[in-house]
Amino acid sequence: MTVRGSPAPSHTCIHDALARHPPVVVPQRSSSTHGRSLGTAELPGVRIVFDTSTLQEDVHTCYAPGAFVDVGSPSGDGACAPRVGGSGLLADCKFTCLESDVLTQQKQSLLADRLLPVVAAWVAAALKIKSPVQGSLVVDGAPCRFGNEVAMPRSVVAQGSPDTDVYVVVTARPTTGNTVAYAGHCQEAFGAASPLYVPHRGTVGHINIDPHSLSPLVSDAGMAGEDAVDGTLKVLLHEVFHVLGFTCAPAAA
Repeated sequence: MTVRGSPAPSHTCIHDALARHPPVVVPQRSSSTHGRSLGTAELPGVRIVFDTSTLQEDVHTCYAPGAFVDVGSPSGDGACAPRVGGSGLLADCKFTCLESDVLTQQKQSLLADRLLPVVAAWVAAALKIKSPVQGSLVVDGAPCRFGNEVAMPRSVVAQGSPDTDVYVVVTARPTTGNTVAYAGHCQEAFGAASPLYVPHRGTVGHINIDPHSLSPLVSDAGMAGEDAVDGTLKVLLHEVFHVLGFTCAPAAA
């Protein structure tokens, strides 16, 4: 999603242009309504868990100014083009970290403690689910290959994620062009063929937000105003919908 350089965020979604692998289908143990017809208001909200432990020790994340990280899978030493004026697509290049690109403890706290809990609450209130996962969500150990690869935490692969319908690993890696965030799902549960077709539901995904876009929210002048925070929340909500399966292009083989 592109929102740089404008007080009123404009939407240029690059989701369907990003290279990705087919999602892994992981069967889940779902709760049953036992034939009961439930009204929408009675259905539970989607339980979404954001795992921010993946913000730590990530080779694609800037932790110090002047450091070099890979964006995409560069085959050489080609440097990334400047952000402003770029195509908006992620490139395969070497990125030089600036001060604003560094994922500071303040930015991590902003994401983990202020922004993502609001997004999780909004999704739970707005979206209902007919067959919540019973027990822990089963998470396959394959890396999530949407955008740059990200590994699944071992504890979640071994034990699953309790009280979860959708599990999302969160990264804060620099991006190129005007892109500030991207996301998609890499694991899904089986759908249903009868009586009406139900598409496979995304269960595990990856969201990345550029730490450069968080810098104005944690500036020396203090936290940004309500409009700036609200704009960032809308970016994250937009990306969550991609994790849930809102897409146009099929995954590449």
